[in-house]
Parts: sequence; C-alpha cells; structure tokens
Amino acid sequence: MSRSGAALDLWSWTELTSKPATFNAATAVDQWRRRAYELAEQTRAAAAAQMDALIQLAFAVRAAADAGLPVEWAEGRAGGWLEWTPEVTVLREVLAARAAERLEGEESDRRRAEEERLVEQIVGALESSGVPLAIKPEDMKFVGPDSPRGEGGEAAG
Repeated sequence: MSRSGAALDLWSWTELTSKPATFNAATAVDQWRRRAYELAEQTRAAAAAQMDALIQLAFAVRAAADAGLPVEWAEGRAGGWLEWTPEVTVLREVLAARAAERLEGEESDRRRAEEERLVEQIVGALESSGVPLAIKPEDMKFVGPDSPRGEGGEAAG
C-alpha cells in the first residue's frame, strides 16, 4: 500500500470502489480494532505500573515490620493487596469491569422494559378514551391556495 493509501487508512485500493455499506462496515471494524489495540497497550502499561506499585508496597510493608511495627498491622495497612499475585489483581479488575458492564446492560434492559410497559399503558388509556392513535393521510383535508389537491394549502384535520 502506498503512503496515500495509508493516509486514507485503506487496506487496499479496492476499498475505494466498495459499496458504501461494505466500506462503512470495514471502516467500523478497523476503527474498533485500533481502539482495542490502543486500550490493550494502556492495559499493559497500567498492569506494569500496578505490578511496580505492589512490589513497592511489599518493600514498604517489610520496612515497616523491620522498623518494629507489628507485621499484622503492616499487612493490614496494605489493604489486602499483597494477598494475591499481580496477575490475579489485574484479572480481578478485569472481572470487576465485566460484572459492571453486565449490570449496566441488565439495568438498560430493565429501563427499556419499563418504558415499553409505560407506553402500553398510555396507548391503552388513549385508546379507551377514544383518542385516535394514527394520522391517516386519507383523512387529511387541505385548505388554502397552494393545496396539493387544488383545494387550498393548509392542512386541516
């Protein structure tokens, strides 16, 4: 691929002749692939920083114990972070994010179901009161000089 193709973020020149829906789908996949890669890089950097922090925390707990503070106090002060390996702590956070996402999805589903239930109640109340729920073009009457039917221009219901 040439530099101009790379500047357009094309995998091949044939993408220029793709149908719009195909091109849009390919562009969306490329966009989210790049975003996943960027976030994976950030995750690696965050995991490395967390591992370093855990190592420094372990040294600090050891230094506190060496200074005469009770080991139980120093380990308790560490907040449980030294009970697991760095890999487990990273995995724990990934699983916490997944659980939060699932709960968010469930909450969204619950809200959508509640909205649908309310709409059904409102529509039911309107129907039972005799309010028409549809606008039918054949029931419209036009009034005025610019009427599409030659009878006028303003719509009157």
